[in-house]
Amino acid sequence: MKPLLLCVLFISFILLSIPAIYGQNSYNNTTQDPFEWLKNLFNQGFNQAQDFGNYLLHEIVNFLIFLGRIIYIIVGLVGLILWASGLQPHKGKRFVIGAVLLAIIIEVLSKMLT
Repeated sequence: MKPLLLCVLFISFILLSIPAIYGQNSYNNTTQDPFEWLKNLFNQGFNQAQDFGNYLLHEIVNFLIFLGRIIYIIVGLVGLILWASGLQPHKGKRFVIGAVLLAIIIEVLSKMLT
């Protein structure tokens, strides 16, 4: 009976030790960087900062395009009034030409940037 018990214990020991030797999971891996969590934290922080910077830059560009559109409309209207009323026709004509050029530039930049 004693050799049978020894054989059963030996076989059970072998069978129980197989998963510990060959079944190493990723959490038992000793080659993993112990500061991987810190690298991931910094990467997430930098990605969020970059996304916020891109969003902020996009909003600034949209605001500047909006402001440029308001400016060329106002300059064009003032130039049209000056030119049509005869108060300062030469200056009014230059304002209208400037407003048209500004409108072309802003609209081209608007299509390129957004």
